[in-house]
Amino acid sequence: MDWYGFIRKYVWNDEKTPYFVPVAKLSRTQTRNEIFTYAVLLGAFFLIIGFLALLGVGFLAGSFGVAAYAFALCSSAIALGVTRHHAAAVICATAPPALLAYLLVHGFPPEMHLLDKALIAAVALLLGLYAFRVVAIAKAYPDLPDRKAG
Repeated sequence: MDWYGFIRKYVWNDEKTPYFVPVAKLSRTQTRNEIFTYAVLLGAFFLIIGFLALLGVGFLAGSFGVAAYAFALCSSAIALGVTRHHAAAVICATAPPALLAYLLVHGFPPEMHLLDKALIAAVALLLGLYAFRVVAIAKAYPDLPDRKAG
């Protein structure tokens, strides 16, 4: 069995998952796929965060500001997924720095171990770096060709 071919075909496909294709070489189909995935994941995460903050669950208890910001990010993620507009991408790109700022100001939950804190910080930093790509894709989207990858 050709495992590399199997993974390449169903998991890593330049048309469906073009994460390492340079922005200048992307097609509109590729950008729609990449932005859709980003928007769904970001929107779902912040929708959950917003409801948890409204319900007062965990360390987000009583954080109306967090809930409002989370719902604004969820709305921006929906707008980004639908329109691929540059402004929506910029608003979505504020999520990782805002998360890190919140954790620096309010601290991590006391029951978290150092490894958990480091993992959250690393994921937030990587998402922050990836947000630059999403903003670049949204900015370039109107000028990208409607062609297949290749």
